Amino acid sequence: MKMYLVFLIAFFYQFNHALCQTTIIAKRTTDAIYVAVDSKTQLVSIGRKGDEVHIDTVNICKAWHNGKVGFALAGRYLFESKKVALQLSHLTDPVELYNAHAPLFGRMLLDSLKKIKEGNPEYFNLQFGKDTGEVASIIAFGFQGDSLCMVQSTFNIVYNEKGELDIEVKPIIEDYGVYAAGYYDHIEEDLISPEFWRKRKRIDQGLKELINREAKYHPMHVGGPINIIKVQNGTIEWITKNDVCIE
Repeated sequence: MKMYLVFLIAFFYQFNHALCQTTIIAKRTTDAIYVAVDSKTQLVSIGRKGDEVHIDTVNICKAWHNGKVGFALAGRYLFESKKVALQLSHLTDPVELYNAHAPLFGRMLLDSLKKIKEGNPEYFNLQFGKDTGEVASIIAFGFQGDSLCMVQSTFNIVYNEKGELDIEVKPIIEDYGVYAAGYYDHIEEDLISPEFWRKRKRIDQGLKELINREAKYHPMHVGGPINIIKVQNGTIEWITKNDVCIE
């Protein structure tokens, strides 16, 4: 009887490529933050030899908020990352949420990768080998006092001097008032283009346009429904939300 490991695959099958199965954009304006996420995800069953034996495409919610602080996530182990975030739902400051979530999820991610390496080395070597690079990303957003705030970090596989597997948490510096995670190689120029945003009457429409464009190039990994959260005037609310995004 075959035994399978079933878990979330959320990036391109060659590890040193960009994260996939997600396009997330967090856009800051003078008075608001907009966070848009796609919904498409693949669940992959892995055989003992590291072969992918079954793939299901499903929609999941890749963002969450409690009215005061919000969270968006991309990459491997989305369910685990969201579980950690929900455990911290009492926090109302995005930096506090980020600081609490990053080490907890980093340890969980490392433990999971070690178990895969020990339990299914063929699959681990097929997917990772000795490569290093990004396996997950988180964006926290909300308010610090009366000020808008958003922070991002990536989680990266590294190997220490002894050649042992480890996870490095790397903060990302906000640039041009925008963060992006997952696939954004075909929209990167417009993300930071003032002209692109000037031509759009509404930020949320521009965000949908960009994610839909990225989905055309990566239809197996990025797709709707597109969910959008708006942070403004001391509150956080959904602009659009599908059935899988239930508070």
